[in-house]
Amino acid sequence: MNGFDPELIGKSIGDRLNTLRAALRRHDSFAFRPGEEVAAPGGLDDAAAEATVALVLRALRAACDPAGWRVLERLTDGAVTTAELADLLRCARIVAWEEVNDLVQAGLVSRELDGDLVRLTETGRGIVSLVHLMAASATKVVTP
Repeated sequence: MNGFDPELIGKSIGDRLNTLRAALRRHDSFAFRPGEEVAAPGGLDDAAAEATVALVLRALRAACDPAGWRVLERLTDGAVTTAELADLLRCARIVAWEEVNDLVQAGLVSRELDGDLVRLTETGRGIVSLVHLMAASATKVVTP
């Protein structure tokens, strides 16, 4: 693997942050009870740099989870179903489903409900590439 492009990964994480901010705006403008006024929005967190660092760290934490890492590596070969991931992880499908949810929340994978397919996002692909590049560099200096 040598497809590590930090700018592409950064843009992917930035897109995720924009999506989350839009969802928060929609939530803030929703009237939960008919006839009641919409509550004043709490204000979006404008500290974009802080938020993006938090999203990057969240993605790295999810990738460092042993089960999450196995899923990410498996997905480098293409999309699979949660049933296939359950076989890989040797767990119930519902457990694999929840593992995928964690990776979706971190922006590393996406899920297509039609066909129950899970695939890597650009962020996920980039993090897998980064880990493989670092491991290859480390291997070169390991003495036999």
